[in-house]
Amino acid sequence: MVETAAPTIDSDLTQVERAAAAAELAAVGYTAVTDHLHVGQDVREIAANVDRSTRRAGGLLGWFPELAPGTAGCDLVTIHGHDPATARLTASEPVRYALHPLLDGVRGYAAATAVLSEPGAELRAAGEKCSAATKALLGALQPGALLRDAYRAFDDAARDRHAGCGIVALGEPTAVTLPRDDARVAEPGTVVGIRTRVGAIEFAETVLMTAAGAEPLAKTPLRLVELY
Repeated sequence: MVETAAPTIDSDLTQVERAAAAAELAAVGYTAVTDHLHVGQDVREIAANVDRSTRRAGGLLGWFPELAPGTAGCDLVTIHGHDPATARLTASEPVRYALHPLLDGVRGYAAATAVLSEPGAELRAAGEKCSAATKALLGALQPGALLRDAYRAFDDAARDRHAGCGIVALGEPTAVTLPRDDARVAEPGTVVGIRTRVGAIEFAETVLMTAAGAEPLAKTPLRLVELY
């Protein structure tokens, strides 16, 4: 039996440069959200602030699909964790927010979870577990490694039935989450999104695969953000 080489993800230097700029827009959006997180804040005002900040930085559009129930925001930012009756943030729910700008046809991606009051032991433990498992996934994205091995690294570190992750092909015509059994390899110059979750905690990042491993481009904190 003759083994065939695993397919690779196409890369393009110009595309990588544009992806870095799109990731920077995600970082701008992250700051625009985080600076306005406080109890009583209207999430519609947060979305408007992200829109203004992102436009000033050169971004106009986002790529996220239609908003799910319980989500507020726009195509540039989506936010969970507000009072659905008033659209205002409360101290009782963790706030999950994802940034997904589109720049010159290239996608940026970042997400974080914040709490506006001291988290309980269960939520804090979920944050620590999600952080550790996300770092394990990133550590597994080494040149030549199979993407399915990165999925496995997350699962092995999380060991939680409420955990999940995805590797998103940001450079495809549509943003597609790659299957867990994907046999493609991590090639330097490829840009992907990663999205991880443990319970109510969620993180996401734009990642450039380099000869030295996975390099986060948006550089959002892969930990529970505590704001109280």
